[in-house]
Amino acid sequence: MVHNEVWIEKPFAARRAMLQTMLGPDGTVAVDKYRLQIIQTYPGGMYRELFGGLDLAVHDGVCFKLASVYAGGVIKFKPQKLQSIDFRVRPVEALPDREKHSVLIVGTRDGLVPFEDKRVPFHARFTKDCIAEYRYEAGQFEFVKLRPDKTKPNTEYVAKVTYADMQRGNYEVYYHGLLDEKLQNKPKIVQGSISQS
Repeated sequence: MVHNEVWIEKPFAARRAMLQTMLGPDGTVAVDKYRLQIIQTYPGGMYRELFGGLDLAVHDGVCFKLASVYAGGVIKFKPQKLQSIDFRVRPVEALPDREKHSVLIVGTRDGLVPFEDKRVPFHARFTKDCIAEYRYEAGQFEFVKLRPDKTKPNTEYVAKVTYADMQRGNYEVYYHGLLDEKLQNKPKIVQGSISQS
């Protein structure tokens, strides 16, 4: 259970100032077992709201909400939208019901990032080496398609995977915490902990 959840409804400058006070000398802020790190800042600021997207939430620590994306990983915007954020999201228990069947993992065609942190509360893993292609338009981070990546064996890549994608049986789904009932017995469900290191 998540306690003391507080959404920060302050102007952008105030939220930015708050974030700056939280960052350590290495540019990260500890969030329980997770870490937040701004990898690439937008010119002129610590971060910038895009399409009404970036909010700061506080509950037993800190996390970001980016548009309607509620999962863990690295988001790399297209070159004209220079901003990358390594972030972790609220535990699955804290997500709105409609979001519990969505998951974001990492991997893009032009900026490959191995998904190495297994501590996110909920994620999907491709059963074959793949590259995820995506687009980010009108505030939506949209999964487009997958294609095999034979040059990167044994490397995991991810994208926003919907319930419909999972129904096709292409993923092994791991989770920590509450699992949406709609997912029961759909893909291969593995309950319990995965790597915590």
